[in-house]
Amino acid sequence: LASLTRAQRQKRHNDLRSEYIHTLQKAHTSLSDRIRYLRRLILTEGVPPDSEREQMSNRGAWGGACSLRGLLWKVMLGAIHIDAGIYATLVQDGATWKDDDICNDIFRVFQGNEQFKERVPDEKMSRVLNAYVRLNFEQGDNETRRLHPNDPTSPLITPYVQPMSAIVAPLLYVMPEPDAFYAFNILVTSHCPQYVAPDLAGGMKAVALVKRCLEYVDPKLAEHMQSTAGEDWPKVTIILQAVLSFSAVIPPLSEVVKVWDMLLAFGVHANVFVVTAQLVLMRGVLLRDPRPITRLQTRTMPQMDAQILVPVALKIAALIPDALFTEIAAHPFITEEQMAALVPSSSASRNSSLSPPPA
Repeated sequence: LASLTRAQRQKRHNDLRSEYIHTLQKAHTSLSDRIRYLRRLILTEGVPPDSEREQMSNRGAWGGACSLRGLLWKVMLGAIHIDAGIYATLVQDGATWKDDDICNDIFRVFQGNEQFKERVPDEKMSRVLNAYVRLNFEQGDNETRRLHPNDPTSPLITPYVQPMSAIVAPLLYVMPEPDAFYAFNILVTSHCPQYVAPDLAGGMKAVALVKRCLEYVDPKLAEHMQSTAGEDWPKVTIILQAVLSFSAVIPPLSEVVKVWDMLLAFGVHANVFVVTAQLVLMRGVLLRDPRPITRLQTRTMPQMDAQILVPVALKIAALIPDALFTEIAAHPFITEEQMAALVPSSSASRNSSLSPPPA
């Protein structure tokens, strides 16, 4: 795209936008076939930037029409049917018993990013997160419950954990508030319930999987990180926060949403590949530094470039052994006990349509 004129880029974006809209509206084609095609289109062509109308539409109290990116994210997540009335009822009931925790975290999200704060004021994040708590938990209950109460093997979830504020932010940035609420609820209860477990089990598992991926694709860098910073080096760097937030904590926001295009099209388990790719892309800098963890802090981490990052992440996904891929694909939504029972799958598991079991 860099070699194209501005007019040529605009035409390409308009053509791509038309292709997406045509596919979304193709009622005579099954939803599963449309989703399969949309996934492939997202991974190969990307999503065009918001139009001026879309940028203006998502402002205001609840936002207006959903942007194209927001529509695609909702389809990828399965958040197709939205009931604004139910959301309004949840909001009208006011703040929950977790509101203090929520408010203590949301002000930090994309702090200093005026464009984000203009479109997504703290009140929006607070309403969505409190509505999530009210929908899924009863005040006075224990802080945790089974995702599926009648299944003693299903993951434990908790009303609120800190990464939720970073996870809900990109959703609110690209879609109206009621849509973001439904998308968030489905994301954390169906696609990555282990990431909102009381002990952040999914995130901790993902950190371990990032280390294993790095050991496979770049053993020299993996050994350098461990020998200079110890066994738990990801937990004392921004890598932990990147994993827990699906890289939402690494600016700029304009690149975060492009990375999320890939994550939601491929599957949120690709979080592991994205974070590993960020390390691989820093290989030279990290290997030259006797204290590489100083390069992996909030103020020293280089900004993301999705155009470079996503292809590297997809290459890593293609390189790793099947058994490791199976663990990565399952880690967001099954427990460690269930993980141990998994049989290493064939290369067929690498199909990007692999998804968690229905909620």
